[in-house]
Amino acid sequence: MLIFTALLGRVMHDFIIAWKIGIIESAKHFTTALGLSLLSVLGIKFMVVMLCAIFKSIMRFHEKYNQQHYDKLVSISNTLSSPLFILAKCVISFGSVLIFYGIWLA
Repeated sequence: MLIFTALLGRVMHDFIIAWKIGIIESAKHFTTALGLSLLSVLGIKFMVVMLCAIFKSIMRFHEKYNQQHYDKLVSISNTLSSPLFILAKCVISFGSVLIFYGIWLA
């Protein structure tokens, strides 16, 4: 009877240890996924800001070195900047959906 009790205790101990290890491993997975998700969101925001900064520096270059055509470029950029900005945000948001799909559902 003592051997059976010791064996049963050992099996229960192994199940408890395996359960704790499973919780720790899943916690590591979720904290890693959460960190990667936050990092990708910040990266996406950075990409949007960088696209705007690059466009602004291109327009400053044209203002300084291409003055004869700058007025045409300003009128075109005023017409197209809002739709292109929305398009860039949509493309980057679609990319973030793919990133989250890869991180969370992989």
